Amino acid sequence: MLFDSQNKASFRYLTSLKQKIELMRMNGVDILYVVDFNLSFAQLTPQRFIDQYIVGLASRVVVAGYDYTFGKFGLADMNLMKNYSHGRFDTVIVSKLEEGRSKVSSTRIRKLIERGDLFKATQLLGHSYFSEGELINGEKLLLFNNLQQLPSQGSYECIIKVQSKEYQVIVNVNNIMSATNGKDSFIDVLPFENNLPELVRVKLLWQEKVESNVKYFAKTSNVDLI
Repeated sequence: MLFDSQNKASFRYLTSLKQKIELMRMNGVDILYVVDFNLSFAQLTPQRFIDQYIVGLASRVVVAGYDYTFGKFGLADMNLMKNYSHGRFDTVIVSKLEEGRSKVSSTRIRKLIERGDLFKATQLLGHSYFSEGELINGEKLLLFNNLQQLPSQGSYECIIKVQSKEYQVIVNVNNIMSATNGKDSFIDVLPFENNLPELVRVKLLWQEKVESNVKYFAKTSNVDLI
């Protein structure tokens, strides 16, 4: 079960709802429920949430992280869920995952990406961090999600994936976009070979930060707001 909020303008996300659904599918999830996290949902008492959503969907086992909360103001946690279940389902609490004595969390990963540490972010994510967009004229990428967390200023090795084909490119991030201005966001890319397709939907896999003066970086590319 995922929760989708319409109030997203003040927050940078690692993944869009569409990307979350794709990742769930890749990990073998058969059925996924997406709940609209609106004012009405936020006002549900813990017991009403359990009765309407957990029991209402005929759940047998509920698995969530140790810090998951639910109900109005998020006052109920997984330990209390056992009480609200009244024996109608079992609960499994996922313990805190740590790496280097620090919690593995979306906040930590966002900070790694923000400062350009894509290598470490990839380790914690378990997959390459990626953006999606439409490739225009083989050298400009229109991002589909302008609220996504982007790396800090600098040059990055990336892979553009078009279906089963992959192309190595360099991206130079010069500006961090404002998440509230509503403008389209473009990334100029420099391919290693001039054979990128045009006007196609692609996935940009962020690999690692590189020196801005590398010899194959022959022209200026950036992240600009158009």
